[in-house]
This record gives sequence, structure tokens and C-alpha cells, in this order.
Amino acid sequence: MKKILQYVLAAVLGMTGCFSQTVQIMAKTISGSLQAKVEEENTVSKDTEVGDVIIFGEYEQDTDTANGKEPIEWIVLDKQDGKILLISKYCLDEKLYNDEQKEVPWDQCTLRKWLNSTFMDEAFNKEEQNRIVTTTVKAQKNPDYPTLFNNAGKDTEDKIFLLSIQEAKRYFNSDDDRGTYDTEYAIERSVSLYDSDGYDVWWLRSPGENSSRIAIVGICGQINTGGTVAFDSWGLTNGVRPALWIKVK
Repeated sequence: MKKILQYVLAAVLGMTGCFSQTVQIMAKTISGSLQAKVEEENTVSKDTEVGDVIIFGEYEQDTDTANGKEPIEWIVLDKQDGKILLISKYCLDEKLYNDEQKEVPWDQCTLRKWLNSTFMDEAFNKEEQNRIVTTTVKAQKNPDYPTLFNNAGKDTEDKIFLLSIQEAKRYFNSDDDRGTYDTEYAIERSVSLYDSDGYDVWWLRSPGENSSRIAIVGICGQINTGGTVAFDSWGLTNGVRPALWIKVK
């Protein structure tokens, strides 16, 4: 049944113009695996460049806790001043943006707290945590909606964060580049409309059309600036792609 749903969604994406995603979904369905092979050249070094995929930290991804956590793959988005900006290659988990119904900007949401506490402790050892740079995360307003209904909150000092609308546009060249999958673990934890095939919506940190909605990246990689509700009464979740700066040795 799951494979049937995968092929159906692949066909739908094909009809809506998401052709490369269609091919990717079919490939993922056939292979039955969301995790790429980990190779030695994926380790971080001073020679790491923008566009590389590197390994840093570990997190449960295949739902088999008996075999331990799996290495996290990251895409290098930027490199400057002895540090690199990373975003997870896949959605590593599924979360609400906030755990209760209210208007909430990034600086106040429960997802921010989870990323910088529970996730950080589960994904990185002490040495790795020391390599993560504390970053001033700008409270960037939604460029498509009036400021009256666009409370971006305050700047924060975070080790781990989500991209803003502006950053999601800047660091990805196309919708195809922006789209991604859930890991098997994220699928298992998902309460989502798009979890049957693994290809998922993921959170940005920017407010949506008002302060109760948060901007997202859609299943075809398009940026939805209108967003979706930060808290859904049915508990519907979206994918989480953490971003962080780390020091390059």
C-alpha cells in the first residue's frame, strides 16, 4: 500500500510540473532507502567547499535504535572566515513550530528551544558542540506581507536555527535544490499530509502572512511565504532541517 501511495504522489508531482522530484521519488521508492552512503571524503576539512555534502554529528534516522544513531549528512551553503554554514540534507525530524496556539515569532517558539537543547544534545558530542558557532540570527520580516501583520520578533543568539525566507532564496539556486525528503525516522514521527512517500514540507523561521503562520518550503521546493499555522489543533507537523555554522579545522 505504501509503495502504491508513493507512485500515486509521483504521478501527481509529474502532472504539477515537479518532474525532477517525480524521478527522485521513484528512485527512492525502488531503492527503499532515504540515507545515502557515508564515505570518508565526507568529513569536514579546510578543503570543504560550498555545495559539498559532509558528515557531522549523529541522529536516529533508520528507526532501528538497536544499531545506534546514523551519521548526519549536511549540505555546505556558505564558507567564510574559517567557518562553514550547514543545513541537513534531509528533514531529520517532524515537529510543530510551537506547542500551543498563539502568535509566536522565532525567538519565542518551542522549536527553537528544542533545536538548541534536546536536538543539540542528541546529535552532537561535547567536542562537536564546541565547534558550533553561536550565531546572531536576524529577525527578518516576510518580504511579501505588510509589516502590520508581520511580527518577526527579535534577533537571537543561537547555535542551531532555521533558514529565513531570504536565506532559503539566497542559498538554493532552484526549487529542485530546495526540496528534500524525510528520513525514515522522521516519517515514523510525522503527522503530515505528505509523509507517505518521504518527500516533505519543511519549516523556515520567518513569519507567514500573519504572526500565527510560519513560512515553509513546499514539497516541490517552492517557498510558501504565506505559510502554515505554527500550531495545528490536529497536531500536523512539518519537517525540520537544522542549520548551523561550524568552525573548520
